[in-house]
Amino acid sequence: MFNGKDLSGWEKRGGEASYETKDGMVIGTTKGRYNTFLSTKKEYSDFILELELLVDPSMNSGIQIRSHEGERVFGYQIEVDPAERAWSGGIYDESRRGWLYPLTYNPKARTAFKNGIWNKYRIEAIGTSIRVWVNGVFTAAMQDNKDASGFISLQVHGIGANDEPGKQIKWKNVKIMTEGLEKEALGLPENEFELNLLEANQAPLFVDAEKGKTWNVFGLKIIGKIMSEDTNGAYSTIISHTPANGGPPLHVHENEEEVFYVLEGSFEFTFGDRKVTANKGAMVVLPKNLPHSFKNIGSTTGITLNTMTPGGLEKFFDEIAAISQDGPPDPRTVSEIAMKYKMRFLTN
Repeated sequence: MFNGKDLSGWEKRGGEASYETKDGMVIGTTKGRYNTFLSTKKEYSDFILELELLVDPSMNSGIQIRSHEGERVFGYQIEVDPAERAWSGGIYDESRRGWLYPLTYNPKARTAFKNGIWNKYRIEAIGTSIRVWVNGVFTAAMQDNKDASGFISLQVHGIGANDEPGKQIKWKNVKIMTEGLEKEALGLPENEFELNLLEANQAPLFVDAEKGKTWNVFGLKIIGKIMSEDTNGAYSTIISHTPANGGPPLHVHENEEEVFYVLEGSFEFTFGDRKVTANKGAMVVLPKNLPHSFKNIGSTTGITLNTMTPGGLEKFFDEIAAISQDGPPDPRTVSEIAMKYKMRFLTN
């Protein structure tokens, strides 16, 4: 990809920063207020990209992938962030949607990047999946179908009016693989979170009355009517049968918004500092990151229809049902499983 000698196959886009080659390295030097990009002339779709970089700790940079140029360069950027925020290895959408996968989603990865040394990046872009490692540490993963191909760029970030030009970032050992990816891909590490940003091209669905996967979770009988795989991850829909006085403990979802429709019975929903009674025909909409719980306050089994956006939480039900076959599961194990799906229980 980079021959170690010159910039054949590359072209500069955007601002005034300069690029040169020396001793097998590409060296980018800051100048001007606008971001500058050394871009491949060739476009890439599916690939595994590896490179090493050494950056001045007072500047910012990034690696563009599957990117394009209109009035400005735009597209996926793998962050290089030597500042105190430490979001290196996160995924940003340059000049478009902004942050997609900040390292608030994966805080333990903030220590992967080290100032003052060469840092090794690995980026796997295969199909709708983009996954990132920094120095062998998994940092980010997402599913997104905004762009399937585009050029790759090495960014030199613009500087402020009071900043001195001349700061540098260096890259070396820039290598790309475009064949045999399934064999070489590391894939999503176990117990790690993958953000779902897929824009579904949804076909019509018909769900027969008898169709559904059944789980027994926290004393609730849950029937999966529409699974995440049916909607390209956009949403999933379940029907819950909750016994009298039953319901889940207080918890919070970092990834899903939930919509409840009461089919039978009477429920008390708690969310934030509010309590509401939802009788047959009522609906409750709960945004993500809002602590909530519900309880069947009737004398017979109550039934709710629940749609979760995006989908995928049925995998949590799979795991909890599996460890509940011989009785109530260990709460610590439940909490560990919940964390995998960006869900936390807030009561003991």
